[in-house]
This record gives sequence, structure tokens and C-alpha cells, in this order.
Amino acid sequence: MSPGAARRSLVPMEQTTQQPRDGRALPPSVLALAAATFCVVTTEMLPVGLLTSLGEGLRTSDGTTGFTLTLPGVVAALSAPLLPVAVRRADRRTVLCALLVLLAAANLLSALAPAFGVLLVARALVGVCIGGVWAVAAGLAVRLVRQESAGRATAVIFSGIAVASVLGVPAGTLMGGVVGWRWAFAAMTLLALAVAALLAVLLPPLPAGEAVRVREVFGLVRTPAVRTGLLVVALLVTGGTSPRTPMCARPWSACRGSVPGRSAGCCWCTGWRASRAISWAARQPPAIRAGRCSPSRRYCPRRSC
Repeated sequence: MSPGAARRSLVPMEQTTQQPRDGRALPPSVLALAAATFCVVTTEMLPVGLLTSLGEGLRTSDGTTGFTLTLPGVVAALSAPLLPVAVRRADRRTVLCALLVLLAAANLLSALAPAFGVLLVARALVGVCIGGVWAVAAGLAVRLVRQESAGRATAVIFSGIAVASVLGVPAGTLMGGVVGWRWAFAAMTLLALAVAALLAVLLPPLPAGEAVRVREVFGLVRTPAVRTGLLVVALLVTGGTSPRTPMCARPWSACRGSVPGRSAGCCWCTGWRASRAISWAARQPPAIRAGRCSPSRRYCPRRSC
């Protein structure tokens, strides 16, 4: 099957468009999806602010406790391409509600975890929810609004990431410092259940199109534009999350500038510059990508050419 056919099979063609009374307003279902992304991203990044209290409560080092961030990311990367295959023709509203209920169960297990191993099991379930929500929710905007509003609706859905970073994680960190890290996960349990109920009420039925097959999913990787996009996104996410991720036992302010390349700021700068260089190279003709480029180009990968 060609990559173009694979892309068409991954995006259901039937439309379940909600028409708001105000042509400029977005339907409540879009805001419900934004709440879902906010919930999963807050749960994913919550250990960043609770690292010290988690380590003290479960008697683990900072480096070991950091696996509560690594494990969900790895599981999410594996589950995101496989979950659409697993759910096949299931209604996407049902799938999203089930994922949010599973997220609530994982947060409850985290809050009650008696040992670090149990917490890792809970965080692995969080990874399944992260990958599943992104695989399903990212492409639903075109089915909820008119074609001219699809871009704005997609931006609103993805805004849950930024809101979670600037509000959700700090709020969870504050709660963990005041009443303990277990109560922070307990609060996320209630939030996930509330968002699941919100999705069940506000989302219309979203039947799936054709069943997605494994070879169709991995066939997309053969498309050069998809490979470039995956690499750029990976670098951007690495650069964006490095300053928030525990990279050494000392505070970031203490290690900044001490050894070049080891501070979170250097990692962010490296990831940002590398992603800009790759984006620039992908837009150039083959002759320029082969090395015959002008030194006047700002993001030229070869400054000496």
C-alpha cells in the first residue's frame, strides 16, 4: 500500500461536525479534548516537581526516581502507533473515555504505591494513556468543526500542553509540598475522572472508519516528510523538556556554565538549534542539501561551505 493510501486510512473520512451558533466560537467538545490533553500532560510531568519528595517517601535516589519520567515516555512512544491498531473500529469517544478512566486508575495506584516498583507499574499505565490520547485526539478536530475552523480547533486542543506546563505541574508541585506527593496524585485521579465524564457528555459519537493495520502505520515512516517531521519534533521536545527534567543532583543554577554541554540550558539550545538546522535543510533543493550551500544562510549546517 502506498504512503498516501496509508495516510487516508489513518484519518477517517466521515465527518461528525458540530455547528456552533456563533461561527467564530468553537464547540464545547473541542474544549473537552483540550482538557484531556491538559490532564495527560500534567500527569506525565508531575514527577518533575515531586522528585525530591518521591525519593524521600520511597527511599530512592534522584536518578532512580527519574525513571518515573522515562518509563511513561518510552511506553507512550510504543503504544501511540499500536493503539489505533488495537482498538480497530471502536468508537473514538469510547476509547478516549476509557483511556481517561485508566489514567485515573494509574494516578490512584501512584497515590497508594507502597514501593517504587508499584509506582513504576502505575507510570507505565500512564504511558499507555499518553500514547493513546495523542494517537486518537490529535486528529479529531477536523471531525468536530467546519473545515475553515479546523486549524484553530487543533491549536486549542494542543494548548493543553502549554497550560499543563505553566499551571498544572506547578499546581501539583505546590500541593505536593503542602500536603504531600500522594495527595497530588489523588487530585489528578479526581481530575481524570471529571475529564472522562466531560468527554462522555460533550463529544458526539465518533465511529471509526476502516480498521488500521500495522503495516499501514509503519508504512508512513517510509515517507521522507514524515521522517523529517518526527526528527524535528523529537529534537524540539527534547530541548523543551530538558530544562524541566532532573539532569543532575545539583540545582540547574549550580551546574549552569560549570561544564559546557552539561547544563539544561545547553541541552535546550542544542536541541533548538539542531531542529532549526534540520528544518532549513529539509526545505532546500537537493544540491544545497548535498553541501553546496551559501555561508550567508543563518542555519546552514555547514558554516565553512
